[in-house]
Amino acid sequence: MDRLSGKVYLVTGASSGIGRITAKALAEGGAVVYGASRRVPEPLEISGIGSFTGISMDTTDETSVNEGIAGIIEKEGSIYGVINCAGSGIAGALEDCSPEETISQFDVNCVGALRTARAAMPCMREKGGGVIINIGSIGGDFALPYQGLYSMSKAALRKETEVLRMEMKRFNIQLTCIEPGDLKTGFTAARRTSKETAGSVHEEGTKRAVDQMAHDEQNGREPSCVADLILKILKRKKLPACKAVGGIYVLFPLLGRLLPYALVEKIIGGMYHV
Repeated sequence: MDRLSGKVYLVTGASSGIGRITAKALAEGGAVVYGASRRVPEPLEISGIGSFTGISMDTTDETSVNEGIAGIIEKEGSIYGVINCAGSGIAGALEDCSPEETISQFDVNCVGALRTARAAMPCMREKGGGVIINIGSIGGDFALPYQGLYSMSKAALRKETEVLRMEMKRFNIQLTCIEPGDLKTGFTAARRTSKETAGSVHEEGTKRAVDQMAHDEQNGREPSCVADLILKILKRKKLPACKAVGGIYVLFPLLGRLLPYALVEKIIGGMYHV
């Protein structure tokens, strides 16, 4: 099944990391790719029959999303696929995270993906189908201490994907959630810490956990493994509901189902010095 040649895709978060590498892989596979970010992504050198066009689009802004996707459809006549890569991380103990920070984290990591899907799905239905791939996290399956907002928002994104899979099945719109483990990207440097952490009883614990996260990420796999997986699953007749990626992390969902929760909690707590 050829889901690439001549097919129109939107990739959010395309200015760096997973989004940028995925946009390049899709274009080199023959797709017509629009890469979106708040600032127009830099051009990509494409060795293949596809193309890449950078556009400005803020997934936390309804008007920006609607105008961005409408512009693509007006120019190309259709949109076949959406790859939701835009995301951010706010670290800190949940006690220290403000309601504003909580809403912001969910808006970027979960609601933004839904906003983008909602704007694209009417055209997909009209054209007979399409694909939506959400980039979640293994942290959506496991509670991450001192990165609770991120973990919660990615868990919500996983459920969002599962719900839409059922609701859009009869329209031949398939969805999947890809859950990477630790990857070496600019996400590490971009992570910010809750404003209330300084001077908090959780300050030391937060620092230990975040330092460990940063170490693991910068010693993790390259983000190209996600793009490779996307190309692989796009060749399937039916997309899987969820797929983990990134070395040993592919085993984590299975272990989470097999091991007692008390043991899982002990392992995760040990990883982040809780």
